[in-house]
Amino acid sequence: MPWKPVKNRDGQPLRDTGRLMNSITRKATGSEVRVGTNVVYAAVHHFGAKRGSFGTKEVTVKPHTRLINQVFGRPLTKARKVNVRAHQRSMPMPWGDIPARPFMLVTWSTSRIF
Repeated sequence: MPWKPVKNRDGQPLRDTGRLMNSITRKATGSEVRVGTNVVYAAVHHFGAKRGSFGTKEVTVKPHTRLINQVFGRPLTKARKVNVRAHQRSMPMPWGDIPARPFMLVTWSTSRIF
């Protein structure tokens, strides 16, 4: 199944640094195969996650200037710059939906060569 395209960033999903790809281990015996990784975010990338499915996290927003073009849903005649003070806010984890991108797949054949 093809992966959903990546939005708002360049590069290849799961391959930008090679960390995840290089962490995959495998072990095979006569009766089983084990495939895994010790990278913490691997399961989220493999199975996907919905916005907020891991709860929330308190973050500090640094002071910054914001450009606003509307107030209460009504457009302003001229955009204004507004100074925003530092403050705390709760952010959902993850902050957006992460689509499943299965990468640890094992295929096998039941035929035997005698």
